[in-house]
Amino acid sequence: MFITNELTHQPFLSKLLGQGEEAWSSIRLSTQTEWFYISYRVPVEDGYLLETVMFTTITHFLDAFMGHKELGVDILEIYLVSQRPYEKIEGWRMEALAKIWRSKNPATGAFAYIYEMACGKRYGIFSSNTEDMTDYKLIMEITEVSV
Repeated sequence: MFITNELTHQPFLSKLLGQGEEAWSSIRLSTQTEWFYISYRVPVEDGYLLETVMFTTITHFLDAFMGHKELGVDILEIYLVSQRPYEKIEGWRMEALAKIWRSKNPATGAFAYIYEMACGKRYGIFSSNTEDMTDYKLIMEITEVSV
């Protein structure tokens, strides 16, 4: 979850953003779980508008971007930001994401995800086996888009 503080609210910029949007000069991350940094472009009358958004859960990210191609929105890059203590690396890592795979547990209905990085590494979320992909379906592949 991202947390904002009233002291970092930017009222002038908030007025420029429009209905329902607010500007903050900083946010705080309340959990130590992975999150997603996504850059995308939206078609506008005279070209494209480049934007970046951050999501704290895979579910929120997928809900927001699953139909992005039909809307003309191009995902330029997605980064998985995470801590991987079992790899003996301290601190946060930001890695380019290439593919997202999903499997549904038939007994519980819960989803398990495997993230495939641009470098070929795979990380399992709610799944420790990243080699056996037989039950997984490719739900998103990030292809390079020239800006």
